[in-house]
Amino acid sequence: MKQWMLDNADTYDEFEEMMNSQSDAGYQKIMTQAMALIPKYDRAIRKKMNSSSVEDSPALLGYLNERSVNTDIAKNYCSEVHYSIANKPYFAIGFRNDAGGWELRNRSFKGSSTPKNITTMNNGSDTVMVFEEFIDFLSCLSLKANPSPTIDIAVLNPVANLKKTTDESRPFENAKTDKKSSKQFVLRSNQR
Repeated sequence: MKQWMLDNADTYDEFEEMMNSQSDAGYQKIMTQAMALIPKYDRAIRKKMNSSSVEDSPALLGYLNERSVNTDIAKNYCSEVHYSIANKPYFAIGFRNDAGGWELRNRSFKGSSTPKNITTMNNGSDTVMVFEEFIDFLSCLSLKANPSPTIDIAVLNPVANLKKTTDESRPFENAKTDKKSSKQFVLRSNQR
């Protein structure tokens, strides 16, 4: 680690500045990178955050199977998240958004934690697939048997977050969950 810090002084300085800022954006960025690079660290962080791999819960795996979602694909994108409402403990499949919040699903609950936001995956493509919810995203990957798409992904979590997908999003502020919203998004995106 010490050698890496010496060899990458600029990167480490940027990291230190982000970690000392009042925003948690730096922390989220670093944790996302670390968890992608170091699977054991990922498990340790998930345990500390009170979340774990979905593979630990037969109930959640059963729910994914009922939704025809390939569980191996879901394990790459989701966590088991434990939370409480009115001091009563619950657990659900969690899908992290870009602001650090969670979309939560199980057989009897569909909700989220704050902050609400979209989830994006930048794969360096000039094409983007847009999904209303993360189960739609996972279902698509399962149907295509494609656990690692090469094009960019935007999961709206749900369509009410459409306005967060572009800086020029004013026409989508009152979008409804229907085909018209999707067509508007595609048409607007193609006009840029």
